[in-house]
Amino acid sequence: MDQALLSPKFQSLEAALRQAERDALLHAIFCANGEKAEIAEQLGISRRSLNRLLKRHGFAEHDSIEAGAKA
Repeated sequence: MDQALLSPKFQSLEAALRQAERDALLHAIFCANGEKAEIAEQLGISRRSLNRLLKRHGFAEHDSIEAGAKA
């Protein structure tokens, strides 16, 4: 068995999925220059789902999502 899988630094599946989701979100924000309609389209989700995703990952309603792309 691969020793990396046995490492205490190995993430839970939930943590790995959350990180992958955040990475995809940040990539879409960057590629769409922060335009929500384009971000949602790139991710294949509705604008409403995008807003929930942004909130889940710490982007407040009043935050500029362009600023988040640089984080």
